[in-house]
Amino acid sequence: MFFLLLIVLFTTLYLNNTLILSLATLETQPLISDSFLAFLTKLNQRYLAFYQVMIFVIVVLVSLFCFGKTAYRKQEIQQTIKSGISPFALIWSHLIESFLIFSSLLVLFFIFILLFQVFLEKIVIHFHVVMTESIQGFPYELEKIMKTDSTDPFVIRITNTKQVFEYLLYLSEEGWSRLFLIAYVQTTTVIGACLISSHVCFSWFYIYWQKKKS
Repeated sequence: MFFLLLIVLFTTLYLNNTLILSLATLETQPLISDSFLAFLTKLNQRYLAFYQVMIFVIVVLVSLFCFGKTAYRKQEIQQTIKSGISPFALIWSHLIESFLIFSSLLVLFFIFILLFQVFLEKIVIHFHVVMTESIQGFPYELEKIMKTDSTDPFVIRITNTKQVFEYLLYLSEEGWSRLFLIAYVQTTTVIGACLISSHVCFSWFYIYWQKKKS
């Protein structure tokens, strides 16, 4: 159950990180027109709002799981306390158990990124398309997306949102790999910090409460 929970939370947060990072690469490109840059900023604000919700959900779910895990093992904790083992050693053992599971997820997910990078690129573009279609006024003319010569009589019109992002996110393989790696590190840091803080807080509180009762 814990492994499945981590898969769902890690995957969701990872995708959100890749979406925000990919938009950030576009916002730094000097050839993006000012009007389209404003649209990207608006789109990025929506992603950031969703990201904040996901952070809250992750903290709540991981905290609830850690609390439930600690409460479920109350007999083991009581026996351990009576045997004279320090609370720090008990918390450390619980934390190691969870991080062994988390580490296996990290290895599997990293292998998945290496093997299916092209698939992940398509997913990023697809999510951009879905999110963008909820915002009115999306520009499809190339002159509204990129800074072009105003004297050029030819204006290329891109017919759909997917083509826009395929054009804008035409990164090198190294560029995509760097983006996915940064998102991987960010996601690992957030969930890892949440696991540590939840285990320490709830386990310490529960152990202290049990010692106070005895």
